[in-house]
Amino acid sequence: MPDAPIRVFLVDDHPIVEAGLRLGFSLSEDFELVGTALNHDAALERLDDLKPDVIVSDLVIDGDLDLEYLTQYREHAPESRLVAFSSLPEESFAERCRAAGADGYISKSTSPHDLAARIRAILRQDRAPVSVSADLDTPVVVEGVILTPRESQVGRRLAQGQSMGDIAEAFGISKKTAAIHRDNLRTKLHCATSRELIALLARSLSNTS
Repeated sequence: MPDAPIRVFLVDDHPIVEAGLRLGFSLSEDFELVGTALNHDAALERLDDLKPDVIVSDLVIDGDLDLEYLTQYREHAPESRLVAFSSLPEESFAERCRAAGADGYISKSTSPHDLAARIRAILRQDRAPVSVSADLDTPVVVEGVILTPRESQVGRRLAQGQSMGDIAEAFGISKKTAAIHRDNLRTKLHCATSRELIALLARSLSNTS
């Protein structure tokens, strides 16, 4: 057990969860709640300064399920352990969370004592690799414009005629986030409509999919 307390950062939009964890951690010398955020964007802004040992993040923030943020936390704070903390069924989401970059999944139904034990166990275990799609590291170029890895993934699937729902499910993100990626592609590639975007992507990516 380290001499210094385990520094925990919580991402959750329910103040009662923060209050409960703060109270629970205050009863143990092993943990310190060093910061909280009500949404993912606010959390990402604070991680560089706080450098927590563990990030504990809910999966549904403001009613929006978006597992892509787990990958962003892993990228922004590579030394921190990342715990998905949710009331969603563990059997349905634990592996998806690990694939997105989480080191473990803990249900919100877990007692405070067991929560602390689970976090300690995650800190002791070997680091989980970030599992990404095979084409994530191969960004593509469309008419001279270099797409980011995620834009490349979304673009390939749009070119194949997949719907926003299909794309969202494939990457464990919400339809809203998938639509944002699509709209960013439209802007970046100067397409007036989604139909124009899909036609352009289909032409450009037909030999790279």
